[in-house]
Parts: sequence; structure tokens; C-alpha cells
Amino acid sequence: MAQGISKVNIIQINLQHAKASTSLLTADLAQMHTPLALIQEPYVHNGKIIGFEQLKNTTLIYDTSHKRPRACVVISNSMVFHYQPQFTNQDMVAIKIKFSHLTVKKFSVIA
Repeated sequence: MAQGISKVNIIQINLQHAKASTSLLTADLAQMHTPLALIQEPYVHNGKIIGFEQLKNTTLIYDTSHKRPRACVVISNSMVFHYQPQFTNQDMVAIKIKFSHLTVKKFSVIA
């Protein structure tokens, strides 16, 4: 692992477009201080993924050009990351994460 990083907690989940599941995940993310969530089938209302607005110091990443995005990433602002829009679409979100001297490329994909 990179210097100063001993572990990174990551959650991967399919929310099945459910508002209740989104609320439970949001509460878990806030409580566990998980810096990265890879989400498939998020809750969407009026073309926007909603339910993560109350999380502090996080960024919600997804392809906003689609009316019904099916994948997103919630990432802590304390992590150094770069959104990769050229590899992102309705079903996939691509980000590049840097941990000091280690770079990890992560794609969240729905099949």
C-alpha cells in the first residue's frame, strides 16, 4: 500500500432504484465514514440521482446526460480523484484514484 494508507473501506451495492435503500446506505456511509461507494441502480427522480445530498464532504459522480442513470460513485472529498467522463455512460462510471504513490483505476459497471 502507499505510504500512510493502511486500508480503504469500499461499499459496492445495488439499490434497485429504491428510496428506502438509498436512505439506509446514506446513514451507513455517514456512520462508517466510508470514503468510496460504488452504486448500481440508484434512486432517480426527475433525471437526477437523489438521496446523497446530506452527506458532508463527498462528491456524487454519474453521467448527468441520461434521464435514468444506472450507476454512480460517492467519494470522499478527502481522496484525490479524477472523474473520467470519456469512459462514463448511463451504465458505467469511471474514476481514477490516487493514494500517494499508488494509483487505482476503478470502474463501477452495471451488467
